[in-house]
Amino acid sequence: MATEKKEKKARPYERARNRCWLLACMSASATSSLARFEDWFFATGLKGYGEKQWWDYWSGVSPDPDLVDIIDCQLEGTMDVFLVGPAGLPLWVALGKDEGSQNEVLDDFLNEHRDCFSVPEKLSLKSLRGMSIEDKAFLIFNLTVPEKYKIKEQVEKHDEGGNHEESLVWEYKFSEYPALEKNVLAEYYNEGVQAKNYMDTYQGRASKLIALAKDKKAYLFNRYKLSNPVVVVVFMILTKLLDREIKEFFRIGLQEPIKDLFNEHVLESFNEINKKLEEKNP
Repeated sequence: MATEKKEKKARPYERARNRCWLLACMSASATSSLARFEDWFFATGLKGYGEKQWWDYWSGVSPDPDLVDIIDCQLEGTMDVFLVGPAGLPLWVALGKDEGSQNEVLDDFLNEHRDCFSVPEKLSLKSLRGMSIEDKAFLIFNLTVPEKYKIKEQVEKHDEGGNHEESLVWEYKFSEYPALEKNVLAEYYNEGVQAKNYMDTYQGRASKLIALAKDKKAYLFNRYKLSNPVVVVVFMILTKLLDREIKEFFRIGLQEPIKDLFNEHVLESFNEINKKLEEKNP
């Protein structure tokens, strides 16, 4: 009795990595489909590798490292996409399971931008490596999200003499964000998209030059927004490492940024991986 062939189970991490790699290969070879890329592959004289199962690779089956290497000899840079991520971004670290490497990416990000904080000398690499993931999330959220989206709370401060003074301070209780009617990360990203579209107009370009002339530092600070793929990768890592409620808040807020700055394949794998984490740690 004939048995049905079992369909290969798609693995979200490998599937996203392979698809980004194959898309980079197709782009570099000026081909528009896997079938045409296969034609290009054999037309370049790359013999001795047999019939390649391109659709298996597309589904998440890992290609032979020699194949990735031989293609990179013809299409330089495609191996970097496979090993690291698009544009050299550590996307596969963000989607992977190595929490040590993920924390290194967070620490490097905070260390690179520590001059943006009020007390930068306290943010040494040594102190960052001993910091909890919640504290790192606090710093990154504070760095990237503007004040109008933050929760402000009035508290009393006491000096050593027992006197007190009231002042407004920012309280970042992440547990409160998921309960808000709107996801502030999604709202903030959409605001950035609208601003970018405006800057692409003639009037917008003029405003951009005026803003740059008035306050260069404030203008350059825009690079920390969610329209920056580096920041999106950092938030993807936080989504994996944080507790469930804030994890879901971040996951929902990152839907459009991941889709726009990477592609729908990365987004699909990102959602699937985090769903599995929730099922594993309810």
